[in-house]
Amino acid sequence: SCQICCMLLYGSIITPELIMEKQIITLADQGIAARLATRKHFLKDIDQMIDWKRINKILSKVEIRRTAVAGRDAFSAEVMFRIMLIQSTELKVEESKDPAARWIKKGKKSIYGFKGHTVADKEDGLVQAIEVTPASVYDGHVLKSLLESLDLPEATEVLADTGYCSQANEELLKEKNLVSRIMQKKKRHREMAPEIKASNQTISKQRYRAERSFGALKRHLGWGRSIYRGLKKTADYLLMGAISFNLKRSYKILLA
Repeated sequence: SCQICCMLLYGSIITPELIMEKQIITLADQGIAARLATRKHFLKDIDQMIDWKRINKILSKVEIRRTAVAGRDAFSAEVMFRIMLIQSTELKVEESKDPAARWIKKGKKSIYGFKGHTVADKEDGLVQAIEVTPASVYDGHVLKSLLESLDLPEATEVLADTGYCSQANEELLKEKNLVSRIMQKKKRHREMAPEIKASNQTISKQRYRAERSFGALKRHLGWGRSIYRGLKKTADYLLMGAISFNLKRSYKILLA
């Protein structure tokens, strides 16, 4: 509900650090903090495993500094970052038509929007890289920029579906000394060779964990619909969703 959502947003900023920042702690602050102390939420869990000092070194670059004596102190960058994490997991708001988006046809269905091209590791399903484009952009054209955002060791296997199948991408992987595990397309008017079919099936099974991650991002973290307009804001929104997913997933991995 909206009430619960607002409580979580507010509750995420009732931290010892914030209490030290505030000059006056109201009864409402104390009451909400007490109610949230018994509430289970992933931000409380990840506090136990995250070194916020390292993150704050990055966040300090966008810290808002007081420029006048009058007025309230701004919330710290860490607090605002926590709020953005909450928003990425709690808010599901549909935006109106976006002029920066584009149409794409999947089967018989036409879809208008953006596309999140994502790299996840096959062992744990953690998101390693993401690039957001209008939906009309062909998947295979984004492989190069995705790989350039990563520092993959030589001989790393790169698994991908048939959307990335092209001679250019095969040559790209060879140039970077990476092992191509891209699923092959069926050639028109030809039967697919048994060895290629078997290879595709093997790759598909190995990609299962990553595909499950993509499903979770859509179902639970709002990747099905953007709440913002424009490519940049949509990309930031999806990035925060990926960060939230990685935090939740990492916590489960550490508990296992």
